[in-house]
Amino acid sequence: MLRKLIWKNSNKYQLAGAVVGAIFGMFLLLLALQLFYDAKNLIQSDSDNLFGADILIINKEVDIANTLNSDNSRFSKSELQNIESQSFVKKVGPFVAGNYQLTVNIYKSRDDSKPLVNTDLFFESVDDELIDIDKNVWGWSPNSEFIVDEKKNNSNKQHYEWKDFESFVPLVIPSDWINLYNFGYAPSQGEAQISKDLLKKAFVEIVIRVDNQRYRLQGRIVGFSDRINSFVVPMNFMNWANEKFGEGEVANPTRVIIVSEDISNPKLLSFLDENNYETKKDNLKTSKLNLLLRVTMGIMGGISGIIIFLAILIFILSFQLLIVKSREEIRLLIHLGYHPFTIEKFLGKYLLIMSGIIGLVSIIAVFAIKLIIAGNISDYGFNLEAGLYLPVYFAGFVLLIILFLINMFNIRKSIRNYA
Repeated sequence: MLRKLIWKNSNKYQLAGAVVGAIFGMFLLLLALQLFYDAKNLIQSDSDNLFGADILIINKEVDIANTLNSDNSRFSKSELQNIESQSFVKKVGPFVAGNYQLTVNIYKSRDDSKPLVNTDLFFESVDDELIDIDKNVWGWSPNSEFIVDEKKNNSNKQHYEWKDFESFVPLVIPSDWINLYNFGYAPSQGEAQISKDLLKKAFVEIVIRVDNQRYRLQGRIVGFSDRINSFVVPMNFMNWANEKFGEGEVANPTRVIIVSEDISNPKLLSFLDENNYETKKDNLKTSKLNLLLRVTMGIMGGISGIIIFLAILIFILSFQLLIVKSREEIRLLIHLGYHPFTIEKFLGKYLLIMSGIIGLVSIIAVFAIKLIIAGNISDYGFNLEAGLYLPVYFAGFVLLIILFLINMFNIRKSIRNYA
């Protein structure tokens, strides 16, 4: 009897229209949120996997003054303090360079006599906290053993008896260096290309040259970087090597890592321009793309918010109109002995069902659009993560709770007035 009396005066098409409007508004809002996280994930997955997305590596612009005096290209302590004092900077990490000569030989295995790569290099270090890598792999012990060779020109690796050293010097090498070798040097010299997987398994021999002596240490490549164009080693190894093998004092850094809350902050970009600091153009493009992404998704989210607000308002008014049209029936039911709470519970059940339909259809629609987008952009080499992000589900749940509570409040208030 409750259902017949209350629903007989209702406009079912009007209520259905309100539900469709709420579904459309919630769909747009959740879709905007999902696209934001998808786009952000694509940008970050295309960037460095060892250094956070919120960092910039800067150096001074090279001009004639830097050419005549190399100290002009270095950051003084006061300049580092000035950078760190900026409101948009969380942390400053200067690069520490090795002041010793070294050669790196990369062998396919320890028993090989001919290296895959033999090159003179330089090592750099940054604060270990800035490198997102397993610290068990990145660690290094100053008690590591090494081989000393007093024969100046001896390059016969088979002469040395490598022991199973307990530790090795971990290296992070630049991806650009690998690409330059694979697509430049190797084809021109008739050498085989080297994959990253092979490099991680390779035996690395580090030869530090001091006068007539050669100090040979075992190394291992543990990661690759798209942002740092040098071979990076742990800071404690750098400090040990500079103290033991270094020639003179360690010079001021020529490059600095800036950790920021938001590298797309216009104030940060203006600060770099004002001080003639340079950074890799790709990093600036990524930060500007992040800014454009946020603005675009903000606009889309704002429009979606307005639509869902209007849709929820219509939904609320439709339910309110249903109660107003059924006020005589509600009064009759109360006079017949029905408690107001029973009527509230009855209407709340239908409201809960409608809210569930709104949420379920919205989530399914967003998931379907996500699959269509993922299928289309996969042809261009972009891969989206499967499923929807947790904040999308959370946002949908919160909106449904708000919708349900507002309507229940109005239902309760109206029925109590009729009692």
